[in-house]
Amino acid sequence: MNKYIFEFSQYDTKPPIEQSFGILGDIDRRSKFGEQTGYFKRLLEQAAKLKIDAFVFTDFNSAGVTGWKLQDGQWVAEKRGLPKVFYNRSFRRRKNLGGKSSTQYLTEMGCIPLNSAGFRKLALDKHLTYSSLVNERLGELGLPYTEKFKPEGLVPFMSERANAILKPRFGSGGKGIIKLSKNGKGYEIQYKDNVISCPEDQLLERIESIKQKMKTADRLYIIQEYIALPKYQDSVFDVRVIYQKGPDGKPYRTGMAARVAAPNRVTANLHQGGGKAPLSTILESLFNQDMNGPIANSIREYSKNIFEILDSKVGPVGEVGIDFLIDQTGKVHLVEINSVPGRNLFKILPEIREAAIRRPVEYAKYLLTK
Repeated sequence: MNKYIFEFSQYDTKPPIEQSFGILGDIDRRSKFGEQTGYFKRLLEQAAKLKIDAFVFTDFNSAGVTGWKLQDGQWVAEKRGLPKVFYNRSFRRRKNLGGKSSTQYLTEMGCIPLNSAGFRKLALDKHLTYSSLVNERLGELGLPYTEKFKPEGLVPFMSERANAILKPRFGSGGKGIIKLSKNGKGYEIQYKDNVISCPEDQLLERIESIKQKMKTADRLYIIQEYIALPKYQDSVFDVRVIYQKGPDGKPYRTGMAARVAAPNRVTANLHQGGGKAPLSTILESLFNQDMNGPIANSIREYSKNIFEILDSKVGPVGEVGIDFLIDQTGKVHLVEINSVPGRNLFKILPEIREAAIRRPVEYAKYLLTK
C-alpha cells in the first residue's frame, strides 16, 4: 500500500504559509474522505472556477501538509505548505497537537479559519451553547431549559416536568438520544425505535443500560426541557437554517428546509433515517401559513440574530447550521447549532444547495485577498 505521509523538515522561523485554500477532512477506508468525498470534489471544482489554489488535507504540522488534489479522476498527494485559509470539515481529534483543537493549532500557526476555534468549541458543546445564549437578547425565541445531566439530579428535574430529553453533550447525528415521560407512578423511556416502562426506583438503572446498548455509556449527557411538537405525516420535524458569509465577507441566509423524523423517532436527523420536506409544505399543512407568514419570518429574524451574536461573541463564523423546533402553538425554539452543517437536506432545493456549496469557496477567496 502506498503511503503519502511526507517527512517535513523543521523550521526555525515562521511556518511556510501558501496563498491557498485548504479543506481539512478525514481519511476513510471505504471512500477517500468518507461521506464528504463528493462534497470535497464539488468544493475543488468551485475553487477551480474562481481560480483559487485549493486542496484537501488530513494531516499537518508546523512545516506543512499532505495536500490532495484530483487528477484525471484520481486523488493525488503532494507536499504543500500550510494554507493561508482553511475550512475545517474534520471530526477527528488529533493527539499530536498538545491538547489543542485542529482549528486552534492552525490558527496559531498563522492560518485563517472559516470558522473560529471558539465557535467550533461552542457549537460542539450543547451545554455551552445553551449557557452562552440563554442570557442574550433573543426576543420571543424559546430556548429549552438545559442542565448537565447528573444522576442525582434526574428525579428532581422530572418532578417539575412531565417529559424531558437526554442527549449526549458533545457530538451530532442524533445518536444516543433518550426521551423520558412520566407514566402514572413510573416512567416511559423511548430510544431509537424502542419504548419501555419502568418504576421510578429503576429509572437510573434502565437509563444506564440503554446507554450501554447505544454505546454512549462513557459520554457526558445533558438533560433538556421537552418541547411538545406537532407531527407532519405522523412524524416530528425540525427546521435547519444555513447561514454563510459570501464573496463580500457579509453574512447571508442561504436557505432553510425541514427535516422529518423517521417513524417513531424522537428527533429528526437524516443520519437516523429521517427525510426532507420544503418548509412551505409543512407550514401550510399544519399552520395554514406560507413563507411570508409569522412563523417563517420569525425563523428568519431569529437566525439572523443568532448569527450576529455568534459572530461577534466567538467568531469569525463563516457558516453555521441553526436548528429550530416549532411547537404545537407555532412558537419557535432554538434547539441546536452546527459548525459543520451538511448539504444533503437541500437536495430538494437545488439552487439553495448549489449556493451552500459555492459560498464557503467565495468566502475563502475574500479572505485570501485580505
